[in-house]
Amino acid sequence: PPPAVGGSPSHKAWLCAPFVIAAYNYGDLVGRAVPGSRFCPSLSVEECGVFAVLRLLFIPAVLFCIGLEGAYANWLLIAVIFFVGLSNGVLATVTMMQGPLLLET
Repeated sequence: PPPAVGGSPSHKAWLCAPFVIAAYNYGDLVGRAVPGSRFCPSLSVEECGVFAVLRLLFIPAVLFCIGLEGAYANWLLIAVIFFVGLSNGVLATVTMMQGPLLLET
């Protein structure tokens, strides 16, 4: 395996990276499919702005998960990254749906 950030080999970092990327991509895919369905209420532009700012809370959550040790730490990180992707997909789709409504006709 390639060396980790600190310069020493890290088996954990090597195996977890593809799963983290996959978790984000699957979360984003699900998040883009959910808006417009009966499972997702319609969000206003203001609500999208609030949720976009609330997404900043994912940063300390990811940093917390990276600092954890143990078997559950990787699964917790993957779950948090999945929700980062899910929120990205939902907000990206909803804001694209709301954009044309902001134009004056």
